[in-house]
Amino acid sequence: MTKNLILWRHAKSVTGFNDHERSLSVKGQKDARDMSGYILSFRNPDLILCSSSQRTIDTLEILKDQGGLTKTYIKDKLYLATQEEISNIVFSQSQSYKSILCIGHNPGIHELSLSLTNIANMNLRNAEMKFKFPTSAVAIFQIKDNNWQNVSTNENLLIEFMTPKILRSKK
Repeated sequence: MTKNLILWRHAKSVTGFNDHERSLSVKGQKDARDMSGYILSFRNPDLILCSSSQRTIDTLEILKDQGGLTKTYIKDKLYLATQEEISNIVFSQSQSYKSILCIGHNPGIHELSLSLTNIANMNLRNAEMKFKFPTSAVAIFQIKDNNWQNVSTNENLLIEFMTPKILRSKK
């Protein structure tokens, strides 16, 4: 049974003074719809872990509107979490799930993505992830030996790194 971790940075938000309460921009809503379709074409996750910020919840709601109905936890601890904090939250929830989607923020999502795989072996198609993890970007990993304990190693396989820009160029 293949175990996958899908890391999704929230879609683009409006600017504002209260960071936690910022909602998605019009561009962010479109990008979230496009990326939701992409995620669901890969796999409907068994579990979704989502930061408690408004922009991550808005991103999640767009996924759910497209049929991504699954067990979901909104986690205050995912708001602006570090890579280690995200990894610990994923691992603490992971044991009975095949596919987990985590919706969060930079820099934690980007740093975790880089730590999950050996970036020296990354193919050219996924190389953009080395340098940036833009809003709405998604990284999909196959967990080594299908064992969630490996979520904290760099031995996992990066299946694909996708951004709205790359996705649109494929159409």
